[in-house]
Amino acid sequence: MNVQLYKQGEAVGTVCTFDMNSQGIGVECGKLDLHEGEIVEIDLPENGIPAGMESHVRCLVIHTGKTRCGLMLLDTADAD
Repeated sequence: MNVQLYKQGEAVGTVCTFDMNSQGIGVECGKLDLHEGEIVEIDLPENGIPAGMESHVRCLVIHTGKTRCGLMLLDTADAD
C-alpha cells in the first residue's frame, strides 16, 4: 500500500509498504534520503492497518538499504 512519509511535519514523499506488523513497517524508500536513527511519520489508510494501530504513526528508521528501509513504531502515548 502507498503511504505518505513526513520528516519534522513536512511531506517528503510517498513510499510503498511491503511489510507491516505491530512493531514496525518495511517500506520501499528508493530515492528518499533516509538515515538510521531519524524519526519519521507515516499516514496510513485506516482501512489498511492492523486493529488497534493508529493511522498517523511516528517511527524510528532502524535500517536503510538501497531500495528498502525498516521503520520501528514509536509509542505515541509518550510523544506529548
